[in-house]
Amino acid sequence: TAHLRALLSRSKARSVPSRDLGYTIGVIGAKGGVGSSTLALNLALAFHQKTKLEAVAAELRPGQGTWCLELGHSLSNGLGNLLRMRAAEISAVAVEKELARLSYGIRLLMASPQMKDKELLRAADQLEAVVENLPLLAKLAVLDIGSPCILGLEAVLNHCNEIILVIEPSIVCTHRARHLIDDLAPKGFGRSKVLTVVCINRSRTEAQISPAQMQEILGQPIAQIIPPAPEIAAQAVNRNIPILQVQLGGVVSQQFSALAERVAQRVII
Repeated sequence: TAHLRALLSRSKARSVPSRDLGYTIGVIGAKGGVGSSTLALNLALAFHQKTKLEAVAAELRPGQGTWCLELGHSLSNGLGNLLRMRAAEISAVAVEKELARLSYGIRLLMASPQMKDKELLRAADQLEAVVENLPLLAKLAVLDIGSPCILGLEAVLNHCNEIILVIEPSIVCTHRARHLIDDLAPKGFGRSKVLTVVCINRSRTEAQISPAQMQEILGQPIAQIIPPAPEIAAQAVNRNIPILQVQLGGVVSQQFSALAERVAQRVII
């Protein structure tokens, strides 16, 4: 009986008219360590601050979560709890119970940083069910996909209205991003769906390549460049707050706000 109720609940969720569904953005890093998690978190926050609309961000990387550590939050394994359920039991109500609400107004679905939870990477059906239900809970759902090696990535991409590809100003990362752009094209990204490239510059060094060089390799413009701010990043970690909250109105905050404004123009129709 419980199983049938879960199936009916999920069926009702799927039947919600498209106008009631939120907009889903997948954030992918061209490689590990480029700041895709930071961007996903702060984009959701900047969108909420700018529009006052509900936003939810989700880490889709079991065993590799960082938000709970960065924000000092105890509700650290909402994703793991959902992935341990049967896919048919994962409804919007079940997902909502695992969301942590920050005092800044957004809600997060956080992944555990514990290595043992990496086995949940195999739960592709459950992951798709989670992604399917998130836009029922907010106007904007931001997915921290990380480097694109999760099982079930194809299904996750099918639920995304837009992809933000995060790069750093290095030759290897930029070429890697170019391959990803080509891989995403058959899914419609860069064509019928939006594909946005954001460069996060996290170090001040002469070894970087210029924006013009990156755009020539990528074959498309870079929408936003986040400048290096190691001091602000360190303050954010030490104070357990998002970077956006460290220096309101600062250069970094302005860049995230500008990106959120572009997103809002596509979300709010």
